Amino acid sequence: MSLRKRQTTSSTETVAQTATSPPTNVGFDVDRPIPIITRTLSGRQSKILERRARFLKAKAKASQPFWRSPTFQVMMTLSTILLMYLSYQVSNGLNQRVVSAGKGRSAVKKQPVPVKVSKPPTPQTTSIRYGEEPKKKVDADVFAAEMMNNIVVRDVEGKGKGTIALRDLVRGDRILVDEPILTITRDASDAAVESIITQIGNMTDSNLSAFFSLYYPSTVLMADGTQKPINPEEIDMPLAIVQANSLAIEGGMQAVFPKAARINHGCSAAFNAVHSWRADEKKLYVHALRDIKAGEEILISYLDTKRPRSDRQSILSMHYHFDCTCSVCSLPESKAAKSDRLLLRMHHLYSKLQTWTEDEIDGVEAIDVINEIWETGEEERRTQLASNAGLVATAHSDVESAKAWYMLAAQTAVYELGAGSHRVLELVNLAGATDSTAYPSWAAKESMTVGGPRSGFGLSDAAALAKVREESREGEAV
Repeated sequence: MSLRKRQTTSSTETVAQTATSPPTNVGFDVDRPIPIITRTLSGRQSKILERRARFLKAKAKASQPFWRSPTFQVMMTLSTILLMYLSYQVSNGLNQRVVSAGKGRSAVKKQPVPVKVSKPPTPQTTSIRYGEEPKKKVDADVFAAEMMNNIVVRDVEGKGKGTIALRDLVRGDRILVDEPILTITRDASDAAVESIITQIGNMTDSNLSAFFSLYYPSTVLMADGTQKPINPEEIDMPLAIVQANSLAIEGGMQAVFPKAARINHGCSAAFNAVHSWRADEKKLYVHALRDIKAGEEILISYLDTKRPRSDRQSILSMHYHFDCTCSVCSLPESKAAKSDRLLLRMHHLYSKLQTWTEDEIDGVEAIDVINEIWETGEEERRTQLASNAGLVATAHSDVESAKAWYMLAAQTAVYELGAGSHRVLELVNLAGATDSTAYPSWAAKESMTVGGPRSGFGLSDAAALAKVREESREGEAV
């Protein structure tokens, strides 16, 4: 079983600041922990018992062998009737042929059968003309991920279940596409808990089986911060499954994805994949953040890992009930100390960048901070960071720097979100905008040249921008 929880370091397709945002309230998103669903099971005992009964019924349905299910019995009955009908038709047809053959022999005089010489059949060839559109378009990424078996879920020592790459993946490869089997608001209300029970009761047999096969901890986190031991026969169990396996999506909602729930956690530089939610498709996409070798475990991050190892281990143990053994947490003490110092530096830089929204630092200082973060390592070179830099540049009316940063954001978004993401096209349009009104929070702060990405960081010419634009359009057409 997979050790779960969702991270704040995943890519989302939410624009940091829209064009309609008031210029006096300029800001951008920074990574924050996602609240966990909690509730207190006190009072309203009759309702709790009713919910428990509904849960037990759904659980029994999920554990019932398929051959004993009503669906299987109906299928067997229909199959028997169909076989009897086909047998009757075959038998009746043979009888009619025998009778017809007997009549034909007595009434028709035998005639010599002429021998005909025919030309050999002309071989049939199939050709595809250049420029022809296929009748049905096939998503090449989905074909590669689903049909060519990029991944497999198998047992991982010390972790339960995990997701393993079956072939070499390169940065930007789509790993999987998943749809939610349960969605819920991120609050602790009775209505939210009732929604969980109702959705479980309405699940298909396959989704029900997938839901109850997911990992859940031995305790459930209560509203007061205490841990309550779980009784598998009580309604705490589905709540614990949601707590341990849900991902934040949109509008204060979170969802359980059966495939993505099998991807384990990695801290800092250890995670190699990132997920994004496409609201227009109602689907979750997972892409490779860097190159992944065949046989390597695919990892995402469940939390903001820009903190010392002891702090990360404490949070993971408290909320998700496992001791992280990723490559970063397994470093020798001397290397672990160096890693902790670097992560603390990252935390300080992100905190300093946030002060730009409060005018404690100006645009030049903010861009210097972003460039320093970007230089730190590949795991920090993310779409949101480059997009935030574009926002800083537009707020200070620096068009050229804004275009350079949005161009860089578009390039990284192709890898993180996939070329078919609407967010990629938005960033491409911002990078090529000719009208300042297209930029969010234009001239919201003092006009100044803040600076673009340092040499070698990203795209630098019109041809490169055209290439990213073409990739995004191709992704949209698929």
